[in-house]
Amino acid sequence: MFVKDWMTTDPIVVAPETPILEAQKIMRDNRIRRLPVVAEGKLVGMVTYRDLIEASPSDATTLSVHELNYLLSKLTVKDVMSKDLVVVGPDDTAEHAALLGAQKGVGGLPVVHKGKLVGIATEADIFRAYVAILGAKEELQRITLRDVDVVAGTLREIIGVVEDAGGVVVSAFSIPQKASDLRMVVLRIRSKHVQPLEKALKEKGYTIHR
Repeated sequence: MFVKDWMTTDPIVVAPETPILEAQKIMRDNRIRRLPVVAEGKLVGMVTYRDLIEASPSDATTLSVHELNYLLSKLTVKDVMSKDLVVVGPDDTAEHAALLGAQKGVGGLPVVHKGKLVGIATEADIFRAYVAILGAKEELQRITLRDVDVVAGTLREIIGVVEDAGGVVVSAFSIPQKASDLRMVVLRIRSKHVQPLEKALKEKGYTIHR
């Protein structure tokens, strides 16, 4: 699953000279929280709604309304944007983008190809990708196994047991268990009845997680 398959293409962008009040309005009107900043076709920064709010004077200021409006009219995106950019490429995997975003604490990653902005991968985009990967929107049976020692051939064996019992495994993945080297294995299966599949797995020595 690649970033290019799930990114938002043709993202709304602003220029560095865009007034912050205009950038705020663009975000509100389009219900977005971040804007790539582009100059002469090149990505030069990223500005978030939080950046714009923090740049505005607080309610405790002693400035008059006239002074506030004058001050805000002089502030532009380039005054508050982040230049330390975390980017991904369109051929990077969704897993890489999700991990990078989590490590860097950013909710939207510009997608750059040959120096040009081609999209943006947001938290919502990555979430949609994982929903599709896991088959969560399909009406599938789910079986979760616990205390599985995942070694070479383990998942192949589990899938074989399920398919021999009449099920079709649509997705299979494992997740770590706390304070253990063993893992939980989650199966999404196309089958009318899950009981025969669980019985076959138990007979093979696997433990069903309830």
